[in-house]
Amino acid sequence: MRHFFFDLVTEASEGGAHATAYVLITHSMGSRTVAQPPGRYECDLAQFDGRWAFATRRVIMDADATMLAPV
Repeated sequence: MRHFFFDLVTEASEGGAHATAYVLITHSMGSRTVAQPPGRYECDLAQFDGRWAFATRRVIMDADATMLAPV
Protein backbone atom coordinates (compact mmCIF):
# COMPACT_ATOMS: atom_id res chain seq x y z
CA MET A 1 0.00 0.00 0.00
CA ARG A 2 1.28 3.47 -0.87
CA HIS A 3 0.01 6.92 0.03
CA PHE A 4 0.67 9.79 -2.37
CA PHE A 5 0.22 13.31 -0.97
CA PHE A 6 -0.47 16.37 -3.12
CA ASP A 7 -0.98 20.11 -2.64
CA LEU A 8 0.00 20.35 1.01
CA VAL A 9 -1.19 23.66 2.48
CA THR A 10 -0.22 24.70 6.01
CA GLU A 11 -1.70 27.68 7.84
CA ALA A 12 -0.20 28.91 11.09
CA SER A 13 -2.42 30.12 13.88
CA GLU A 14 -1.84 31.20 17.43
CA GLY A 15 -0.93 28.11 19.39
CA GLY A 16 -0.69 25.73 16.43
CA ALA A 17 -1.25 25.18 12.75
CA HIS A 18 -3.68 23.50 10.36
CA ALA A 19 -2.63 21.44 7.33
CA THR A 20 -4.59 20.02 4.41
CA ALA A 21 -3.24 17.52 1.89
CA TYR A 22 -4.92 15.56 -0.87
CA VAL A 23 -4.20 11.83 -0.80
CA LEU A 24 -4.35 8.96 -3.26
CA ILE A 25 -3.91 5.45 -1.88
CA THR A 26 -2.87 2.55 -4.08
CA HIS A 27 -2.12 -1.08 -3.44
CA SER A 28 -0.50 -3.69 -5.56
CA MET A 29 -0.87 -7.43 -5.86
CA GLY A 30 1.50 -9.05 -8.28
CA SER A 31 1.73 -6.89 -11.39
CA ARG A 32 -1.64 -5.15 -10.86
CA THR A 33 -2.16 -1.85 -8.99
CA VAL A 34 -5.52 -0.49 -7.85
CA ALA A 35 -6.21 3.09 -6.74
CA GLN A 36 -8.70 3.86 -3.97
CA PRO A 37 -11.08 6.83 -4.32
CA PRO A 38 -9.12 10.05 -3.66
CA GLY A 39 -9.55 12.05 -0.49
CA ARG A 40 -7.80 14.47 1.80
CA TYR A 41 -6.21 14.75 5.22
CA GLU A 42 -7.23 17.59 7.54
CA CYS A 43 -4.65 17.91 10.32
CA ASP A 44 -4.29 20.10 13.38
CA LEU A 45 -0.71 20.54 14.52
CA ALA A 46 0.62 21.60 17.89
CA GLN A 47 3.94 21.88 19.66
CA PHE A 48 4.66 19.38 22.41
CA ASP A 49 7.91 19.82 24.33
CA GLY A 50 9.17 22.13 21.57
CA ARG A 51 8.46 19.66 18.72
CA TRP A 52 5.66 19.78 16.16
CA ALA A 53 3.24 16.86 16.17
CA PHE A 54 -0.23 15.93 14.96
CA ALA A 55 -2.88 16.90 17.50
CA THR A 56 -5.68 15.50 15.30
CA ARG A 57 -5.88 13.99 11.83
CA ARG A 58 -9.11 13.47 9.90
CA VAL A 59 -9.33 11.39 6.74
CA ILE A 60 -12.09 12.52 4.37
CA MET A 61 -12.62 10.31 1.34
CA ASP A 62 -14.41 11.55 -1.80
CA ALA A 63 -16.29 8.23 -2.11
CA ASP A 64 -16.70 4.89 -0.33
CA ALA A 65 -13.26 3.97 0.94
CA THR A 66 -13.81 0.22 1.13
CA MET A 67 -10.46 -1.42 0.51
CA LEU A 68 -10.55 -2.82 -3.02
CA ALA A 69 -8.39 -5.84 -3.75
CA PRO A 70 -6.81 -6.17 -7.17
CA VAL A 71 -8.56 -8.83 -9.27
